[in-house]
Amino acid sequence: MRERRPLKVSIVDTSPVLAGSTAVEAFRTTAELAELSDHAGFSRYWLSELHGVPTNANTSPEVAVAAVASRTSNLRVGSGGVLLNHRSPYRVAETFLQLHAMFPGRIDLGVGRATSGPLIDFALQHSRSAVLSEESYEGKLVELLQWFDGFADDDLFAEVPFFEGVAGRPEPWILGSSPASAAVAARLGLAYCFAAFLNPAAAQTSLATYRRSSGPRRSGRDWRAPTRWWR
Repeated sequence: MRERRPLKVSIVDTSPVLAGSTAVEAFRTTAELAELSDHAGFSRYWLSELHGVPTNANTSPEVAVAAVASRTSNLRVGSGGVLLNHRSPYRVAETFLQLHAMFPGRIDLGVGRATSGPLIDFALQHSRSAVLSEESYEGKLVELLQWFDGFADDDLFAEVPFFEGVAGRPEPWILGSSPASAAVAARLGLAYCFAAFLNPAAAQTSLATYRRSSGPRRSGRDWRAPTRWWR
């Protein structure tokens, strides 16, 4: 008879702004809910990144992660997720390794990609010459892992000092709502979380793709993106 594993329950919080309420009250509710879930034995508490959505207050998950982790003791706290298509891999790695150093063994780095509409996507870019293409996503993921695991000796970034003496790393996850994101997670050997609330019809196919193709987590040093993502 197969042994039953205990069910782990987690929360993804968008800090919703209820009718007649404000963002200030939404963040206060997030803090209270996190404390309650910590005492109740929940496993994880993830904070979202949403832009241009008046009914959801959380635009900077790293800020919310620090606030929630400082008010809880047992939960794993993380991003659900950081939109890497709008971020520098180096900056994300720096931020979440600092969070890991502040709250060792409790930080998850959930990474995804999403559009907030053409104008907001344009506003989020550090370079206004062009919005980065979809093809750059996997290359940015590879670089993110390399900041944590180390670069090959001949890499451009190999000599950049990076949090020496900090044991461990935040736990990386890929968040997605399609078989494409599942395939990327499988290729990189990363944990995968499917966003069923976004695209429930793709759940079975996406999870089957991940289970069929996933392998052990490989060091970032073993990966080389076909080209640098910014080229």
